[in-house]
Amino acid sequence: MPRVLVVEDSATIAKYVEMSLLLESDIDVVLVTKGFAHLLDPICPSWIDVDVICCDLMLPDLTGWPILATAKEHHPNIGRLLFTAVPEIAEQQNQSLQLAQQIIGKGSTTGEELVTAIRAVLP
Repeated sequence: MPRVLVVEDSATIAKYVEMSLLLESDIDVVLVTKGFAHLLDPICPSWIDVDVICCDLMLPDLTGWPILATAKEHHPNIGRLLFTAVPEIAEQQNQSLQLAQQIIGKGSTTGEELVTAIRAVLP
């Protein structure tokens, strides 16, 4: 069963993502809704047995880019998905950064589309 690390500061959105994944698929979900800086440490326990990270772009104390950079550098077998309210801007930024393998929009993505995006970046 694939395991997805969902990094999202809105508890409501995080729960929506979790419920969507549980209803639409056989994906195991780990939520991180606060204390995001620990994810910059490549050996923190949150990275254990993760297949995909679904990370919000705009977090309270940092953006999702450094978290995705940690994943890419230290956990290259983890799929990287960026979850954002501004996908057009994120796409432009990602052109040079090359950190997200998929970018999906908040509010416009169904549970089925989220599952499809996650499956597309599974190692």
